[in-house]
Amino acid sequence: MSNDKYIRKKINIKTHKRYDPRIGKKVNVQSYKRDQNFRVYKQIGMNQAREFFEKRSPLQKKIDLKLEANMMFALPNQLWLRNPNMIDIWGIDGYKPPIVEVLPENPFPYQIVRFRNDIWVANENGEFTSPETDLQDIEAYQKPKKPKVKGYSFEKFDSKEKQEEFEKFTNKNAIWNNKITMQYKEWLSKIINFKN
Repeated sequence: MSNDKYIRKKINIKTHKRYDPRIGKKVNVQSYKRDQNFRVYKQIGMNQAREFFEKRSPLQKKIDLKLEANMMFALPNQLWLRNPNMIDIWGIDGYKPPIVEVLPENPFPYQIVRFRNDIWVANENGEFTSPETDLQDIEAYQKPKKPKVKGYSFEKFDSKEKQEEFEKFTNKNAIWNNKITMQYKEWLSKIINFKN
């Protein structure tokens, strides 16, 4: 993308073998550091990211919220827009940072990981400096509540006659330990929906 920029970082090249045409055989190459370009994806606003997430289908949102991605960011960016199922944004579609055994050497800017029970966030240059403490205050994405069906309430249709009808029809208790059973609630909801 034209809006993306690159930052240059040193990466470790491990000891390896390479073919040398001068002598006609493989030679050992010792480990060394090499400069490498890393893409920095354009940041997007939190409101824009929330709108994008809310426009997804209910099934996509449900799957995305259930799965834990291998990469998480503190701030939304274009990379997340391209791969919303593979990447999470803290407070939008994820709240548990991926656990790592070793801090990544070359993280993306604002990447979040959990290392030794601390949450680490990379700065804008893609470097981990110290564990974050204020991220605990960010509110997790709240799943939208199921809309209430208009026009009736459970209590309005619940009656002694309905409870007896349920128990006769299913041979199960409508009330158990002074509480309404889930089976009775489900049965009554089906009847109410059928009538409406």
